[in-house]
Amino acid sequence: MKKPSIIAITILSTFLFGCSANTTQGAAEGAAVGAVSAGMLGALTDLIVDGEVNTYRLSRNVTAGALAGGTAGAVDGYSKDQKEEAKQAAQQATKPKPTLDFGPDIDASVNALIACQYDSAFRSALAAEQASQQSYQEAGVAMQALIDYDRDNSQGVDNAVNRFIKLSQSVSSTQEAKTQLKSLHKELQQERQIAGKPPTCS
Repeated sequence: MKKPSIIAITILSTFLFGCSANTTQGAAEGAAVGAVSAGMLGALTDLIVDGEVNTYRLSRNVTAGALAGGTAGAVDGYSKDQKEEAKQAAQQATKPKPTLDFGPDIDASVNALIACQYDSAFRSALAAEQASQQSYQEAGVAMQALIDYDRDNSQGVDNAVNRFIKLSQSVSSTQEAKTQLKSLHKELQQERQIAGKPPTCS
């Protein structure tokens, strides 16, 4: 008996998953798990380079990762977002965004936080803050703020936000940093859902 073709599986998966207004929600768990880290790292890059989490670009990054991994569920959302992508591309500057390497500690911190492993996530974020590279440090402190925000430690959030502002060249106020932290937290919750987990750890 012949194995079903990738196209047949894709068509069947698209039918089973149905349409989704949010591309990332359309991604099936399997390949989306592989794209989780890339999606969150994209959000951190937005925060550090632009001072603003670009949630639309993050969704596109996660979808692209899922498609590359063969996730059929993302195909439907991807095709639906093509028009929106063209619109966004016209509005965005043509200047390419640099790709930041945050190192293995941030990758470990992101994945531990998605799995609600706070101690491991925080240890890795602290290690990243001690690195010599500016981007590692900023991402490490941003992750500490995100971890404490997720576990309702307001004192820890305030401490990390103040340190982030001192390091950052793109975020200059506490209010601005906390606004972006909320956006980053929404993306974290979405990443958990993509991985088949509840959006909150409690």
